[in-house]
Amino acid sequence: MNLATAILIPLFALVVLGALLAASRLVRALRERHGEDFAGASPERLRLLDEKARLLQTIHDLEHEHSLGKLSEADYTGLRGHFEREAVAVLDRLEQLDTATSAARSATARPEETPL
Repeated sequence: MNLATAILIPLFALVVLGALLAASRLVRALRERHGEDFAGASPERLRLLDEKARLLQTIHDLEHEHSLGKLSEADYTGLRGHFEREAVAVLDRLEQLDTATSAARSATARPEETPL
């Protein structure tokens, strides 16, 4: 084993270990943020859940700013409507994903019946 190999193999192992640690922390953070188990969740579902949380926080912030008088009624109404429509679209897409996932699980869970 030459010197370059002796250095590169442990370095590569450290990089892989670091990536696994980062992924583990991301999953833990998502679980804490959304209160769900994300093992096996698709990247699209994770992105949509994050977007849902962001939109709900934005709507909450708008309500707070409006209650302090920092937003006019017209601005508040327009912005809230915009973010609510975005949130509904995200919720609809999450529901579609859940329906598709449930259907796929059901199809693989029960074998096809064959006529006798």
